[in-house]
Amino acid sequence: MSVFWIAWKSIKHRGFASVLTILSMMLGVMLVVCVLTIHGVVERSFSNNGEVGYDVLIGAKGGDLDLALNSVYYLSKPVETIPYEYYLACKDQEFRQKEFMRSLHVRAHRSRAMMDEVLRANMELAELGGPVSLANELTFDADESQTLEATGMFEDGVFYRRSYVAKAIPILLGDYFDDYRVVATVPEFFDDRVFGQEDEPSEADDGTIIETDSDEELEKVSFDFADGQSFEAFSKENGFMECVLGWRVAKETKTKVGDTIQITHGVPASKGGDDALHEQLFKVVGILARRNQPEDRVAFVNMDGFFLMNDHQNKLMTEEQEEAEFEEKGDAAFANQFDSQLVPLPLEQRRVSAILTFSTLVGGVNCYAPSIRRQVNKGTLEQTTDWSDFPPPRLQKAASAIFPIAEISKLFVSIVTPIQTVLLVLTFMICVVSGISILVSIYNSMSDRRQEIAVMRALGANRGNIMTIILVESSMLAIFGLALGWLAGHALIAASSPYVDAYAGVSVGFMDFASPIGRYVNLSPESLLSWLPNFSAEFYLLPAIMFLAIAAGMIPAIVAYRTDVGQNLGK
Repeated sequence: MSVFWIAWKSIKHRGFASVLTILSMMLGVMLVVCVLTIHGVVERSFSNNGEVGYDVLIGAKGGDLDLALNSVYYLSKPVETIPYEYYLACKDQEFRQKEFMRSLHVRAHRSRAMMDEVLRANMELAELGGPVSLANELTFDADESQTLEATGMFEDGVFYRRSYVAKAIPILLGDYFDDYRVVATVPEFFDDRVFGQEDEPSEADDGTIIETDSDEELEKVSFDFADGQSFEAFSKENGFMECVLGWRVAKETKTKVGDTIQITHGVPASKGGDDALHEQLFKVVGILARRNQPEDRVAFVNMDGFFLMNDHQNKLMTEEQEEAEFEEKGDAAFANQFDSQLVPLPLEQRRVSAILTFSTLVGGVNCYAPSIRRQVNKGTLEQTTDWSDFPPPRLQKAASAIFPIAEISKLFVSIVTPIQTVLLVLTFMICVVSGISILVSIYNSMSDRRQEIAVMRALGANRGNIMTIILVESSMLAIFGLALGWLAGHALIAASSPYVDAYAGVSVGFMDFASPIGRYVNLSPESLLSWLPNFSAEFYLLPAIMFLAIAAGMIPAIVAYRTDVGQNLGK
């Protein structure tokens, strides 16, 4: 009879005690697997979301981590908005001039120009034209040149002019659709975001173009659509009132392309949002494909349409000025002359929550990112900007620039990693207790098994055979507990997947494993552990737990090895 069969018979003979021992080991292993795997999934999710495709985030002053959580993960409540000039500073002359020509400053200038035109016409009727009219026309041209061009809006923005910024995308937050965040942005938000820079073709002395080949595949963030497409900057059919829904938003609210949505002002539906509904409706033109990232839980709306909604315009007057205006004009003082799908909001009444900034790459390095951050944090832009007769109330140095990837890393170092370490220590202690339970279970059975061991010795088994049987028995208990614990842990993770996905937007499954061992130990070439393959931590920790359980069986095996045949054979 083999030692394995004898060990198995012994386990069956002590069935209840063996089941409790296996259950103890199983619970310990299950807890280890759950902690390691969930941490690995969450870490990968944060890391994937950290590959945002932009390297500088400009937003309101406050907590840097709050700004990252709010703008990258859409978790925290927006602290404040920043002047629209920061976005204009990242744009070229063509965009700035187009926006500026729709500002209140230009409209006021045109009103003055019309008055001058009427005055000049009246002078001609009064036969006072000629040199006087020519002088007035020259004066008007000089005034227009000085008034408009001197604003700096007919040239590139300062960050764009210095080649700091390759691309910038504004976002504005604060409203909700049902219980999901609404993010107002521009169509460029859904363009591919490339991590790197291809070698640009160069021009030879004779004028020919030299193409440069690069075998390096560029990483990028892409937005695919399950249905429909991105909204347009302006649609002939829907004006500025178009939106795109994330996969989960569309699924949970049962909204499809062609439907209209009504958003609430600053309050989710579950917290009384029905009392803060906006009158304007957005037409759904696209639904994003599932990404397992924060965008799945967001409704994206056209920023120009978002600006035109009630209570979204930036105030141009203080409360005292508004009271004086109301006393003079009554309710007409607050009539919104720009509340139309065809007329965008003037620049003076615009603010944004954050700007996703793509700094210019030089040799594949974001060497201008620190310069952007330094200039924004100094507040130099707000101190020098003077392009309107209607400056909105603002705070100096109200904006802050951060590196989102750095803030995400700090989040892990300061919060996630310490919690994970504590949980790992606790789970390892549980596994030690499980190993001790194997020791206690077999050791306590030794007093009942001394006669059995003596009989086996009398039948020809030597001390080594007896010791091997006890070690095989403890190994079988450890293997059963380890296998059942691993299966139970991953089954629990798979069973909790719908809840984790619903509340955290992280997709987990039965075959999701813990992070590689390199996440927990140093595997650098100089390390003593550099020879270890960088596999999942489960493939190293679980065998270590099994070795611990087998080692716990050494004490009962030694006791069995020393059993005296003569003293126990007749009992």
